[in-house]
Amino acid sequence: MLALNNLENTNNLFFGLAYGILICAFLYNLVFFLSNKEKSFLYYSMLQLTSMVLLIMITMPDAFFNIFKFLEPFTFLIINIVFILSILFNMEFLNTKKYSSKMHKFFILLVGLNIIDIFIILIMGHSVLYKYIHFYIYISFLLLSATIVFRQGYKPAKYYIFGWILLFIFVFISELQLIHINLVYLLHIGFPLESLIFSFALGYKIKQIELERQRSEQMVINQNKLASMGEMINNIAHQWRQPLSHLAYIMMNLKTAYKQDKLSQEYFEKKTNESNNQLEFMSKTIDNFRDFYKPTKEKKNFLISDAVQNVIDIMNPILKEKNINLKLHIQKDKEIYSYKNEYSQVVLNLLTNAKDALILNKIKEANIIITIFQEKGKSITTICDTAKGIKKENIDKIFEPYFTTKETGTGIGLYMSKTIIESHFKGTLNVNNTDSGACFTIKV
Repeated sequence: MLALNNLENTNNLFFGLAYGILICAFLYNLVFFLSNKEKSFLYYSMLQLTSMVLLIMITMPDAFFNIFKFLEPFTFLIINIVFILSILFNMEFLNTKKYSSKMHKFFILLVGLNIIDIFIILIMGHSVLYKYIHFYIYISFLLLSATIVFRQGYKPAKYYIFGWILLFIFVFISELQLIHINLVYLLHIGFPLESLIFSFALGYKIKQIELERQRSEQMVINQNKLASMGEMINNIAHQWRQPLSHLAYIMMNLKTAYKQDKLSQEYFEKKTNESNNQLEFMSKTIDNFRDFYKPTKEKKNFLISDAVQNVIDIMNPILKEKNINLKLHIQKDKEIYSYKNEYSQVVLNLLTNAKDALILNKIKEANIIITIFQEKGKSITTICDTAKGIKKENIDKIFEPYFTTKETGTGIGLYMSKTIIESHFKGTLNVNNTDSGACFTIKV
């Protein structure tokens, strides 16, 4: 009697451990799905839940099924759902549509067969699909697809292969009864082990997704910088045009004074100082542009007004040429710890868009007003124009990648700006229309 009690306690502990692993895997993957909306996590969390239900059904004694006859078809119904979720998880995790289109179509066919079998179970009370075909054959299809995708270069598939091999072995042994171990114990070992391996594989995929996101984000930033490089060169030309003209005028004055024998020491030094001032201004212009595009890897303390002023210094010449009046109001400045150049890049994008809108709409009294203030401990910068605002059908789309209303626009400037503010500054970038035009608000 004592031995039977000990055996029962051991079984309870063993089964409890198996169910505990499955429940943890279900919750783990469900939480990840809610945070990143990746379908593979949803399918796998649901797979763990249905697998646990299936194990409970298998563990029930035959006498229980004899009493409750309706439970037998219900078991096959759960098996169909388990395999449908396995296939959907397989297709999503391995991206079979991309790596193996033939396998992808085959899996769609398998899902269809399982759905048909579900209807047969509901109508006839028994399964046709799983009455004649072993479970390990279906698992071998999943294993084969993982191998194909791995050979295509998808690294996370290696954990997937290992997990399916492990489950295939346990199911193969239990179905063919190759060793004298109860089917119930084999499946209670195989399912939790497979669950642990796949959860690890999904964790690895999260890392890959994050790396992919970072690479994509950096690529967008680089594309935006390249797209704005032409305009920056144009700005340099505007910055240099006046000092170059001034230098030419100084040289002409010196030449005239020399020919007329009026080149005194005092006059020469005066004109030399003027030349040096112009050259210093031109050198400072180069430094401004060089510093603006210099990659910043370390965070530093900087004033919001300094980051904004850097952009104004660059944009002022072209704004004056286009008769655009720029006003800067600093109500309350703030020092933050982050990437100064990236904040300036966002302001440059917004200022450039405002300038383009004013020119496009041929606004006579063209104004851009930049205001810096604080609200509830947050620094707020607003960039407002008088360009009549953004059309209602476009205002919800302007932050989408590659959306543009300009003939020569790339559609990545505002998307990149929003990405920088949200990712690197943990802030927000929004837009709204006012009576006179559009107003962008940066809150960090």
